[in-house]
Formats: sequence, C-alpha cells, structure tokens
Amino acid sequence: MGRLKMLDQEEIIKIETLQEERYSLRIIARRLGRSHHVIINYLGDPENYGKRCKGRTKRATTERERQRILCEALNSSLTAGQIALKVETKASVRTVQRIINQCSSLKRLQFKKRPALSHRHYSLR
Repeated sequence: MGRLKMLDQEEIIKIETLQEERYSLRIIARRLGRSHHVIINYLGDPENYGKRCKGRTKRATTERERQRILCEALNSSLTAGQIALKVETKASVRTVQRIINQCSSLKRLQFKKRPALSHRHYSLR
C-alpha cells in the first residue's frame, strides 16, 4: 500500500488535544481517518516527526532522454543496446528495453526468416 501525506498542522493539533483528553490511539486514528501507526509515530517523537524523509530514488532517464529513445526506436530497427549508445544515455540496456516496451504505439516485431507463402505458392504445390 502507498503512503498518505504527512500530518499537517491542523491534524497535529487535533491529535494533541485528543491525547490530552485521554482518548486511546485507535480512537484518535478513527476520528482523524488515519492509521494508528501514524498517531504512534507522531506521539513517540513529536519534535522529529517527518524530518527523516528519504524521498524517492531519482529516475535513470530524464523525460527528454525517454523521448529521444522512443524517437530512435520508431525510426530505426536498432536493438536496445544500440539505441542506448546512439542516444548516449547513462541508463542500462534493460531500462531502455523497459521504456520501449511501455510505449503503446510502438510494437517491436522480430523479422521472419523467409516470406510467408501466398495462394499462388499453395496452388503450385
């Protein structure tokens, strides 16, 4: 499950007033519509709540690099490794493959070894 936003100042004031009125943690959580873990985390160390946020990891490619990868994939029949070299991205080959596969308008097909038989070929057999 994903995380909700951190407690805002209004919610913090409500938690402190309900705590002073001796409500249990679960009742406070129900009244605020938050999980009791958030209430426990805040009341355990109110001064340091929310100061240790690591954030997200940075993406391997920028939006411009993704556009260049897709443009190169649309206009050529190069492999993902060749596209990564041509675009000069620091992303791995697997990341380039993932970007290409996520594009709904691009369908990569493998070349057939020989052409398909036509009706003329069937009649000559």
